[in-house]
Amino acid sequence: MCNVVNWVREAVFAASLLFCALGSPGQSVANPGAQLPRSAGLAGVSVPQRAEAPAKVPDQLVIIDTDVGDDVDDAFAIALAMQSPEVRVLGITTAWGDTKLRARLAERFLQETERTDIPVAVGVQTHPGQGKVSFFSQASYARRGPEKSWPDAVDFLLRQIREHPGEITLIAIGPETNLGAAIDRDAATFRRLKRVVLMGGSVYRGYDGFAYPTVAPHAQPEWNILCDVDAARKSDCVGRVVVRDASRFHAD
Repeated sequence: MCNVVNWVREAVFAASLLFCALGSPGQSVANPGAQLPRSAGLAGVSVPQRAEAPAKVPDQLVIIDTDVGDDVDDAFAIALAMQSPEVRVLGITTAWGDTKLRARLAERFLQETERTDIPVAVGVQTHPGQGKVSFFSQASYARRGPEKSWPDAVDFLLRQIREHPGEITLIAIGPETNLGAAIDRDAATFRRLKRVVLMGGSVYRGYDGFAYPTVAPHAQPEWNILCDVDAARKSDCVGRVVVRDASRFHAD
């Protein structure tokens, strides 16, 4: 039961980040009680005018940078993004640990959800040190995914920014290693993102109740930041940060 509650908390964390990233779609909602405007018709009879169709809101372009394969939260966030009609996912980039195996997992996930139109790119592979273990709980699922050659995540990210300057929201729900590498390679292009939204940090609560190596009931280094502090510090053009406190709630 404890694991289920923890997974739900993590999923809520990811969902809150996604909704924060998307913000308001910019489309007004009609008042269901409002009357249609009227105009003078034949013989001076007042007739309702036809309501104009609301203008289509442009798709919000997003790239999701993820360490999918550990807890359920990243898979939940990707699924939510794919089901959001106002969002167009330009790609998924994998982060932290065995990023090639994570790419296989993402590719299989997209195949089984019939969204092979979304490209996958492989992020910077890392070798976690002490206290930074990669909890790849879904590795067996990933190994049954297709083996192929994927583009480099940093190349993919920078290319997409150049093609859509000022239009892309980068949603980072894993350690920020790929973001730091992209900034190192071409900071000027990276800053042409519309915004960056990070899932990371804590203000009041730590990882109490979770099977992680750092557990405390008070604020402590959050996983995504702790894994690559240098990369997180480089991401100084972040628009929004959703801290893990956003997922704290009573499940009973």
